[in-house]
Amino acid sequence: MPGPWEWGILFKKSMVKYLEDDSGAVTVDWVVLTAAVVGLGLIVFAVVIPAVESLSSYINEILYQRAACLSVAAEGWGC
Repeated sequence: MPGPWEWGILFKKSMVKYLEDDSGAVTVDWVVLTAAVVGLGLIVFAVVIPAVESLSSYINEILYQRAACLSVAAEGWGC
């Protein structure tokens, strides 16, 4: 069984070995990269939504006018 002074040396060696180990660094890099991509996607989504809503409202209005025009034309009235 190691003596009290040997425990300190063993602890120091194991801490140095633990701090120098970088086997999980790649996983951390991928997690950070994935979080950045998701965050960027959410930002782009938040910026694009108002433009898409405006465009869809415009398209809806045009289609509604065309449908009304077609129903009038089907009854024999000009559009």
